Amino acid sequence: MYREPIQRQVTRPRSKPAEQENEQPKQDLPRLEAAPSGKGVLRRPFAEPPPPDPLPRLRAAVREVEKQPPAPRRTEQAQRLLTEVKGLAKEARPARRRRPSWPAPQDELSSLKGRLESVITPPASPYAEKELTVGRQDAGGVTVEETVLDGRTRRVDIGGSCGIVIGDRNRQNNHFHYEIADRPVSLPELLTATPAHKRALANLIKDPTDARSTRAMSALLERQADRLLSGKRAVSTRSEPKRARLTGVLGPSGDIVVHRSRGVVIGRGNVQNNHFHYRLERPDALLARSLAQNSAALQRIAKVYGRPGDRSADRDLGAMLAKLITAKKHVERIAREPGAPVERIYRASGITIGTGNVRTDTVHAAPPDGRGAVTVWDQSVPNVASSEGTRSSGPERHSSVSRNLSRDR
Repeated sequence: MYREPIQRQVTRPRSKPAEQENEQPKQDLPRLEAAPSGKGVLRRPFAEPPPPDPLPRLRAAVREVEKQPPAPRRTEQAQRLLTEVKGLAKEARPARRRRPSWPAPQDELSSLKGRLESVITPPASPYAEKELTVGRQDAGGVTVEETVLDGRTRRVDIGGSCGIVIGDRNRQNNHFHYEIADRPVSLPELLTATPAHKRALANLIKDPTDARSTRAMSALLERQADRLLSGKRAVSTRSEPKRARLTGVLGPSGDIVVHRSRGVVIGRGNVQNNHFHYRLERPDALLARSLAQNSAALQRIAKVYGRPGDRSADRDLGAMLAKLITAKKHVERIAREPGAPVERIYRASGITIGTGNVRTDTVHAAPPDGRGAVTVWDQSVPNVASSEGTRSSGPERHSSVSRNLSRDR
């Protein structure tokens, strides 16, 4: 049986007009521009410029903050910069599917962060709460300066010193020996060394209780003592035991610098014994220094000179002056505030740096053998108590009294 084929009607989509087929969606197409070399360069017409690199500005700002002295304003600036650096570091941290908007090395941001944190909270000094003692010996005695170092001290520089202990829980025993040359001392030569001395002495003899005349004579004797002690052979010193001079640097960053020093002990639980010898070749300088600091002795001398011929007064005065020369020196301890970031110590006798150190200082004076006597009176000291003349206001203007002194001499 024959069957006719079934005809299926296929509907085709209507064809778009030629104008619609050629239409394309509107989009930003790259634009071809001519380059100076003649080749075409593709550029986006509306591309945004890249953000500026903030690192140069941050570097300069951190340097300026570090140069400023410690102050609340400096800390506030450092905190603001630290907040900005932390934000940039978080933004520059690479994500899984996202690149940072600008290239920022993490190492440099970490360095800037550490520098700013050190400005806000300075690191602890290696000598924080350490005790520093420095001893010095001179004609007047021994002076020991005691300092508790704080966080400001970054370095200790020691030069030309003897007897140094560096460490904790050490013991240092210092013995200071004084010796005075057995040479005769003439009090009249000391008090009439210059015309100014003569005028001051004449005024003091006229009125021993005058405070102005006493101050004038004290100032002259103090300068005279300094001049006598400044001589090359006025003072001789030595230390025991003798050790070679050392020069070195301790600590990874040069925290302690020791150069041209002798007797250095480093460690914990050590004992150091030092002997420092001080010999004074000019006992007249020591007498001048003692009189300059003792107004009662000056007044007593003026009274004795006011009545010459009293042998008992001369003997008593001579004994008193001899005691001033051979008097035992004392140890004076002074508490000092820490100074600059670098502590510089030169020509010291006995130094300790550390915690829990024990220091003892003992002064030894050689007993006098009686050969060095003090001459109280001679023909150079006139009887100026009855000299006539007008007393002026200053010690430099007693012309009539100085003429009497010169004529009598």
